Amino acid sequence: MSVYLAKMALHHEGLCTKEASLIGTSSIYVAIKICEQMRQKSILTKVILQDLLDSSGIEERILIECSKKLLYLAQNFEKERPSIGNLKEAYIPELNKFV
Repeated sequence: MSVYLAKMALHHEGLCTKEASLIGTSSIYVAIKICEQMRQKSILTKVILQDLLDSSGIEERILIECSKKLLYLAQNFEKERPSIGNLKEAYIPELNKFV
């Protein structure tokens, strides 16, 4: 799921210029949060969050800001980028495995 989110970010003019570590970390963060909602179970612990921040060198505030933009894009991708159907066709079946 995080790979799908990262690829979507590369098709957005506001996100594609961000550092790769920020896009990667935000993608992982958003994927974990989506899994938490789907499974109705907490996954992201303080230790995991700190590991993400430490390994990426990103501040938590910046991670949250980018993650919000990425989540919005994921929720509105068809509206924002209607001409990019190949991502949806390639990855939606993979995402459905998590449901």
